[in-house]
Amino acid sequence: ASTSFKGGGFDTRANSEAFFEFEEERANTYEIGVKATFANGAADLNAAYFYTDYEDLQVSQFDGKVGFTVGNAKETVVQGIELDGRWALTEGLVMRYAMAYLDYEYKDFRNGNCYQGQTPNGDIVSGQALCDYTGMSGGYAPKKTANLGFDYNFSLMDALEMRTSIDGQYVDNHNVHSNLDPQYNIDGYFTIDARMSVESENWTLALLGKNLSDEEILTSVSNVPLSGSSFGTYTYNGFVSHPRTIAVEAAYRF
Repeated sequence: ASTSFKGGGFDTRANSEAFFEFEEERANTYEIGVKATFANGAADLNAAYFYTDYEDLQVSQFDGKVGFTVGNAKETVVQGIELDGRWALTEGLVMRYAMAYLDYEYKDFRNGNCYQGQTPNGDIVSGQALCDYTGMSGGYAPKKTANLGFDYNFSLMDALEMRTSIDGQYVDNHNVHSNLDPQYNIDGYFTIDARMSVESENWTLALLGKNLSDEEILTSVSNVPLSGSSFGTYTYNGFVSHPRTIAVEAAYRF
């Protein structure tokens, strides 16, 4: 169990009195877990449950005009379960696995900035009508993630070793917009990465592939300043992860 805090302050970028000052953030965290081995020591398992209660969580959101401002969500709870471990299946072959469930919920957040086109339904602060995010999940926080990977290493000859690995990762659907605009709830996706290398004591030559399933993944979205407030265009910009990427890697150790 632990407690922590982050100091409050003033946001000089604020375009309204409602967001000029933000309060101190406090958090109480509790975690319980276990570390275990099985299969005669060939496998291990780590498991943990965590619970964090935030008071006045500091949240950065687009203000609908020029930029981003920091405000406070009065109460937020983040909790979840994590599992991970390894299993030596045979000599040279190891399986790696990890799974997580995350619940990130605003318990009381009635003073957030609205997304473009949203009808204000929250508190009125300094004459400004705000939006209510109570009961909603925080952004960039998929509820379920999982990873499964295999490493296989073997000797080619006395001075050379072959190392191979393959990883599959699943990420659940989640929102990637700072103000939780529902049109940017992205679907879950699955990616595959792989690597194969030949290594000696002094050098490494490797072939690697990232996102071999060639998923198109939108990672974050934000509003273009002034587009909605001044021009009524509701223009957005965003970032996407790399498409399928194949690379050759070489290293020499002096």
